[in-house]
Amino acid sequence: MRSSFLVLAVASGCSLGNIPQSPCTTSAECRDAFGFAMQCGSEGYCEALDVPDRCTRTYPTDLFTRPEEHADVVVFGTLFDHESDIDNLQSIELAFQQANTEGGLDGLEVGLVSCDYQELTDYDNDPSGVAADTALGWLADDVGVQGVLGPAASQLVLDVWGTAEASGLFVISPSATSNALVTIDGEVSTDDEPGLFWRTAPPDADQAAAIVADIQGRGNTNVAVISQVGAYGDGLASLLQVSMGIPGDRMFTFENSNQLTGAIADVAAVAGLQEVVFISSEGGDVSSFLNGAAVVAAYDTVAIFLSDTARAQSVLQGASVAQGTFTRVRGTSPIPDPATSDVETRFYLAYSQEYGQDANEDGYNAFSYDAAWLSLYGAAWARSQEGGITGLGIAKGLRHVTAGPATDIRSETWEDVQAAFANGDPIDVRGASGELQFDPSSGETSNPIAVWQVRATNDGFENVALCYPGQGCSPIP
Repeated sequence: MRSSFLVLAVASGCSLGNIPQSPCTTSAECRDAFGFAMQCGSEGYCEALDVPDRCTRTYPTDLFTRPEEHADVVVFGTLFDHESDIDNLQSIELAFQQANTEGGLDGLEVGLVSCDYQELTDYDNDPSGVAADTALGWLADDVGVQGVLGPAASQLVLDVWGTAEASGLFVISPSATSNALVTIDGEVSTDDEPGLFWRTAPPDADQAAAIVADIQGRGNTNVAVISQVGAYGDGLASLLQVSMGIPGDRMFTFENSNQLTGAIADVAAVAGLQEVVFISSEGGDVSSFLNGAAVVAAYDTVAIFLSDTARAQSVLQGASVAQGTFTRVRGTSPIPDPATSDVETRFYLAYSQEYGQDANEDGYNAFSYDAAWLSLYGAAWARSQEGGITGLGIAKGLRHVTAGPATDIRSETWEDVQAAFANGDPIDVRGASGELQFDPSSGETSNPIAVWQVRATNDGFENVALCYPGQGCSPIP
């Protein structure tokens, strides 16, 4: 049985460099006997943990290299693309750093082991889904984590879910928005069976409604959709098709760059086209689409609508060929509720001080920060009320964050949260991403969906949120 939390203390008289030969059948036995950074080797004896190249990033940075310096640590895993999702990962690391500064989890240090699922031959030839699933299995079996933050994309959540569920892991994503995930872990969330999958971003039904309202508000009826094959693209495209009655011959899909090129050409042949909606979970796909459409004359008068993935500076930077079309580009993205702007401001300030960057450059940084703190909140509840930190115990903790005294997600309230949970009392959290009012039945939250456009700046371009559909904002011409 996996221990309820990970202890890095090395057994008396032993060190990682001097481990007595001890037979084992599971890595959990080795961790229990000798501490963290131990595994059951192929010969059936305990040995130092063999860390995959994809999973060498840790917080604290010496978690693997100097485990003796971390006497007691509660470890979570993360699954992200360490290039395109680096801002999200840094937001999570910031939360864990702040928690440790405030005394950790009931005096225990908290840490992260972060695995990279990007498709890089520097690691291996695995596609992202395989890489993510392999990494999650290692995090569960060899590292012994009880909770994982990520993956960022909906399809990747589906790719790892079988392994996560079998391992009893709590999984929370800041940006996997597909409606296909609403019931991935059960039809109804209850106190006893809260479900192991959580997210701080709202499901795509909200985004689809905002897209439809904006396009129809501008009078465009001849619309085509290009969508990436997978849970995210298929789900959002289907919602749009049903809501706007888009004919099947105006729905185009792609799975690779060659098919994307073909879809761009096919859409260019649609007679009288007024607007094209492009949907992909990969920012690189969005940049490629914009660059491709920019050199096809048929797109010169066509409005371009992008989904939430595109609200990232890296997308605009990768679409240098398309800068002349930016005035015709708009999109949607869930954004923090104005009612929690003070919490959001504190996060942005802390992020910029820590990393020297603007946290608002990516649409899901605030959601990532909140996901990290909620994971810690769940662990605090599990430790106090569930007899130890398990995936199910963490999930049960999140059933207690939507009622009770108003509590902002920030470092200064961490002690108050732990005290409330130690007494079995609920709290009502306000995060950097919004109110985080999880529905007691579905377990889902909601956020305002903003319409954004691109504007020129002194040193480039930026995505700017312009209005909140459904909150008194007229369509933008």
